[in-house]
Amino acid sequence: LPEKIYRNLDDTTKKLRFNPPFPMFAYPFYL
Repeated sequence: LPEKIYRNLDDTTKKLRFNPPFPMFAYPFYL
């Protein structure tokens, strides 16, 4: 697997890992 693709997959994994919890934590502040 080329490093560029691997890094891109890693970025996507990080986004998937960090994005779902963030709205959960931010949501109460918007209420």
